[in-house]
Amino acid sequence: LPRLGLGINAKFVRTNIGSDTGYTAAFDLGSRYELGKFGPGAMSAGLAFQNLGPGIRMLDQSSQLPLTLAGGLGYKLPFGLTVGLDYRNRPYSGSSEVSLGSELSVGPQLALRMGYASTHGLISGAYKTSELMGLAAGFGVKAYGMSLDYSMTPFGGLGNSHRISLGARF
Repeated sequence: LPRLGLGINAKFVRTNIGSDTGYTAAFDLGSRYELGKFGPGAMSAGLAFQNLGPGIRMLDQSSQLPLTLAGGLGYKLPFGLTVGLDYRNRPYSGSSEVSLGSELSVGPQLALRMGYASTHGLISGAYKTSELMGLAAGFGVKAYGMSLDYSMTPFGGLGNSHRISLGARF
């Protein structure tokens, strides 16, 4: 099936709360199917299962990773702009969110990204100290079969979340 793509991601997770640190490893599984041309662009659909793995241990306690089931649609325009709409469900917490994102390819090696996640913007009370909550921005660089991705998401009084990933294509 040439229009079907499958992927697996292995990750190492580290979290800090105060002076305590916890570690674990997890996997993501995903698929993407190219639906074909629609108007000037091309549409694709995807499904993913994220954070499959053991819980994270801190202070002699274990907590489940936030298992996420996701599905979405992407629309790629001919001038390098891709827009996407995703729905994510987290069965352990009973929460869900809708996300809207965009990626602008600046040549074959650089992508600029920006998006909004609905649940991040719904946080209220003492932790919501920034109207930027829910927004995220980042970039990706590809070279020699490798990729580097970075994103930053403001979380108000909780600080900012920075994500960095390295990838290899084979």
